[in-house]
Amino acid sequence: MDHLAAEKPNYSNDNKMIKNKTNHLLNAIIHKTWLYAVLISLSCNSQFKPKLEQEVEVIEAQKRSILKFSSFVERIEYFVLPDDLPIRYIDKVMANDELYFLCDFYFSMGVVILDKNFEHIGTVKNFGEGPKEYPYIRDVTINNDLNTIDILSLTKILRFDFNGDFLEEFRIPIQFTNFQHLKKDDYMIYIPSYFTEGLANEELSGFVLFNWDSGKNLITPVIPQHYKNGLPAVTDNNILSKWNNDCFFSMTYSDTIYCLNEDNHIKRKYVLDFGKGQFPVELLSKYNVPDKQYEERIKPYSFQRANLYASDKYIITTYIDKNGFSPIIYNRDTKLSLYGTISVNDIDHGSDKIVPKLLKNNVLYSFYESDILLSYYEYHIEKLTEVDNEFTKLVRGLDKESSPLVITKYFLK
Repeated sequence: MDHLAAEKPNYSNDNKMIKNKTNHLLNAIIHKTWLYAVLISLSCNSQFKPKLEQEVEVIEAQKRSILKFSSFVERIEYFVLPDDLPIRYIDKVMANDELYFLCDFYFSMGVVILDKNFEHIGTVKNFGEGPKEYPYIRDVTINNDLNTIDILSLTKILRFDFNGDFLEEFRIPIQFTNFQHLKKDDYMIYIPSYFTEGLANEELSGFVLFNWDSGKNLITPVIPQHYKNGLPAVTDNNILSKWNNDCFFSMTYSDTIYCLNEDNHIKRKYVLDFGKGQFPVELLSKYNVPDKQYEERIKPYSFQRANLYASDKYIITTYIDKNGFSPIIYNRDTKLSLYGTISVNDIDHGSDKIVPKLLKNNVLYSFYESDILLSYYEYHIEKLTEVDNEFTKLVRGLDKESSPLVITKYFLK
């Protein structure tokens, strides 16, 4: 099954801060989301015939070892964002050649737009229940054909330009939780299994991933639900990723990452192998309640906490085991995977934890609150006092009274 790890620093002050976020994410994994029943029928492409090309690559993830940054990172750069930026927590980050889009779904409930020099140029913050407003953000995708920011709310999609100005809104024909713009009017959409059970069109009910032609309002099934009882509802922000004409898809608890071509056919599957620690999916149907019994039963296992990014050279996701969350980095050229619940920053001696938020041109981006980096520095002050590098210069210049976000760029080998 899937396998993902996280940030659980081994220094006291930092550990307290991150533990709260780790608990929040674990609760999101366990809790099912209450949603409206879907009782609508949909247009369906009756010509659909699943074409599964059985090209499979195994991502080895069962040997635990210390992960040294120098094994996959050439260098690390930092950039401090303005303290008055109207965002404090990053749920999702997207980018094109010129811009970055920082999304906060739950706290500031908006999107901040930065230029390539990380200068703030626009904000989307249309929270509300009226026209041109959203009461809730489910997902955000960038439509590079129209140059728009498309925000998925409960019953509609709202479009904004790259300055953050409202353009239009339109209702969606069915409830879905994640989407990725592909080209023109086409989107890849994810409908959890507990949504599809309410569909009037039985031909769609056995699937979880679909192509939606928003112009013709045509929905075509792409990937079936392979798990007998489905998978629990999980708050996942990055289960769809696009690289050139390929779309990548996975789900938390699933051990498979799908690579789909521009015709929506599966061209390759990447299967995570956790060996004896592979999570048995049948536990989900027997113990799907967030209680101590459930948590104890899953503790010995490893599984994917889908946080998916792809480039020409890498596929990155995250896994959970008894030690917390950690990334797994798969090199598509060498077929080698890098992971480890214990990691060491032997490049600049900064934070030992990487929390992936964006992969662009084989540069991996993380976003940290400055107080976390300050706590790390203070905890390791004895060994860092004599160190003079980009990381120590950064933290020594941070103001404890403010809490700007810090972009960390890992240039992958």
